[in-house]
Amino acid sequence: MTIHDRRTYEAEGAAAGGGTDAGTSAGSVSRDPNVVTPTPDPMAVAAAQAAAEKATTDAAALAATATPDPLAADKLAADKLAADKLAADKLAADKSKVDGAPEAYEFVLPEGMLLDQAQVDAFTPIAKELGLSNAAAQKLVDFQATFVKAQAAQWDAQVATWEGDVKAKWGQKFDENTGLVAKALDKFGSPGIRKALDSGMGSHPDITETFLAVGRAMSEDTFTSGNLGGGDTPVSAAQRLFPGFNP
Repeated sequence: MTIHDRRTYEAEGAAAGGGTDAGTSAGSVSRDPNVVTPTPDPMAVAAAQAAAEKATTDAAALAATATPDPLAADKLAADKLAADKLAADKLAADKSKVDGAPEAYEFVLPEGMLLDQAQVDAFTPIAKELGLSNAAAQKLVDFQATFVKAQAAQWDAQVATWEGDVKAKWGQKFDENTGLVAKALDKFGSPGIRKALDSGMGSHPDITETFLAVGRAMSEDTFTSGNLGGGDTPVSAAQRLFPGFNP
């Protein structure tokens, strides 16, 4: 029996109220391996495709109308700000490199400060190696000048404190003691020691007490503050030891 003949036979059997082969009910698909499986219904396939397209369209519309996340927006703004700053810094650095270092730097110091040419000569090759413009290098000089002035102010305050401590300790014997210190300094003070004392260290209480002890050891029992030797007087001796002294 051919495939056509079998289909005709099954159709006729179903119409007559009978069945097909034993074990096969009416209207069922034959399990005979010789029977070709029927193709899907085109209308069902079209309906499924239409449903899928509608679902995609609905999802896109929902995404378009969704409320934006404020945290995400803030992060995007912060990232943009950081990127803009990075670009600006790079542009400034590139411009500095293009401008380049001058042939010779011209620096200006605050009033009361003198330019140390040796330091300028030492700083110049470093500034040129870094490609600093004159304006950029001047900023570093300004910073150093501010630092030096602050240190000088601190040192002056320290020296003034030492002088006040010594004057308070010696009291009425201040003139006599400064004369003895001057006598010891005239005898044993080398140029190097005098230079160190002139820097303000001569006002240090330990140094003044040391020279005072030496001066006393050199003095005779009849020594008076008016006979210092070497032409010194109590006032000039005090001024030598304490540069800020005012009788």
